Amino acid sequence: MVTLGSYPSPSAAFVPRVLAALARTDPDIQVILSDHSIPVLDEAFTAGKIDVCLRPLTPPPVSQSLRHRVLWREPLVIVHPLGHPLAALADPLPAAAVAEYPVITIGRAEDMAFEWYKLFRDRGQDLQPVHTTNQPQTVIGLVRENLGVGIVNALAANVSDTTGVAVRRLEGDCGRKVAAFWDTSRALTPAARTLFRLLGSTTIPDGTEPPPAQDTADTP
Repeated sequence: MVTLGSYPSPSAAFVPRVLAALARTDPDIQVILSDHSIPVLDEAFTAGKIDVCLRPLTPPPVSQSLRHRVLWREPLVIVHPLGHPLAALADPLPAAAVAEYPVITIGRAEDMAFEWYKLFRDRGQDLQPVHTTNQPQTVIGLVRENLGVGIVNALAANVSDTTGVAVRRLEGDCGRKVAAFWDTSRALTPAARTLFRLLGSTTIPDGTEPPPAQDTADTP
């Protein structure tokens, strides 16, 4: 048995095809999916409750014994109601224009290590979200009710029902890298190694981009 840690968007768009492939090639390997927000995922991984973990590179994990292999890169996107003033602007949307409106994001309000915060900070914008959540669909729902402009990773938008909102590219090279992690302080079982190899060979989700070759070199 192998426990795979993940968070909502890859759990919906990537993990099912990984598990389906594993069922065809190694049907005797049982995988338990542990789906959580990033902070809860990190706690479980550090406590030894997870064997292999899918998570973004940022915010960085606390444990120094973790190693990773990058699986894909995805852009950040802006989500706004169809009749919003941002609809009059061309893609990619300028960060300064987005910063004029209340923002809704994924992640904790006090955690400034997320990709969106760095992008706006580098452009001189100190954003304070009016709402934060760990669920992409909640961001979409709040935006649909005109409670703010959403900032999410592209995969989160792709797995959500975006009826009534527009999903737009944001300026800059502001993507998120998603990786498979393992803990070097614990030996991986043969089953866990098989799962890890499959994570690296399975087709990445639609709307994401392959990482540079140097990011895919690590393997347990």
